Amino acid sequence: MQLLLTRPYEEGCKTAETLRKRGFTVIHEPLIQVRVLEGKAPDLSGIQAVVVTSSNGVRALERRMSGRKLTPLPIYTVGEASARTAYGLGFTRVRSAKGNAGDLVRMLKNHVKPQDGALLHVTGQRQARDLGAMLAPFGYTLRKEIMYESHPVDNPRQNVPAQLQKGNIHIVMLYSPYTACIYSKLVGKAFNNQVLQPLHVCLSPAVAEEIQELGLKKDRIIVAASPQQDALFSSLPLLVPEARINFGT
Repeated sequence: MQLLLTRPYEEGCKTAETLRKRGFTVIHEPLIQVRVLEGKAPDLSGIQAVVVTSSNGVRALERRMSGRKLTPLPIYTVGEASARTAYGLGFTRVRSAKGNAGDLVRMLKNHVKPQDGALLHVTGQRQARDLGAMLAPFGYTLRKEIMYESHPVDNPRQNVPAQLQKGNIHIVMLYSPYTACIYSKLVGKAFNNQVLQPLHVCLSPAVAEEIQELGLKKDRIIVAASPQQDALFSSLPLLVPEARINFGT
């Protein structure tokens, strides 16, 4: 059972290892590359907590703080993967919303008072949701600091459309709307309205929305029960038997 994994290299390598242990043959083809932007450590004056919405933000913050004591401020993450990354890099006061941006806002409302100071949002140049706009009605001040950027990979190592056309890929895993958009453009040009057979496993409805133009049948798109990697993984064992029937493997 061959699976196409489209995550960026660093995170994708760990995911690929886990999937191989579960019996999948993984084609790891990162479609985006992430670059941490150089800069000085953030000014934490007036900041009561740090908010991150991806593991990339955690790694960027740690690099900016390199050579300095890691921030003693609490760090609120949108998901468990970001929280694990934060703990792994030495941050100690970490709390995860275990969900999406809406869950993060609800957690902040329960644990952080607007009058106690602003929130520092460590993010990239692309954000799926405007966290500042979501928090503003509740009196929060969000100071956004862009510490990393992501771009499409210039020269993918694998010819993804060719692999799909040969039937070598049975499952495609898509983690972010941006990656899904790049995948849709890459594959859409090659297939030109041909029906794609692989199962497309998406982390969230927003990710699935980006591949709608491919004209996939409804049973070719699976959305995780929650926007967490564990939820994505939990659906894979259920998909394998169906995939074997559909693809004759």
